[in-house]
Amino acid sequence: MKRAFGKCTQCGTEECDLNIINDVDWVCEACLEQWYTQCDDCGEYWESSSVEWFVLKDDRMICEYCAENYDADEFVLYK
Repeated sequence: MKRAFGKCTQCGTEECDLNIINDVDWVCEACLEQWYTQCDDCGEYWESSSVEWFVLKDDRMICEYCAENYDADEFVLYK
């Protein structure tokens, strides 16, 4: 993940060490922890509410994009 100086796109705070996500969002550490989730498969950070998340039987949480690469029987099913 790239880092830069500027304003956080979530809260507007000026920071010297922002995380650049998907080359668009510049996010401070506090907002990264609050609003984003890292996929355990691809390693990318995604805004938590903007993608669907899946849990694999080995307890890894993966994004909807990585989930396309798995068979249905590899997911934990919640009732």
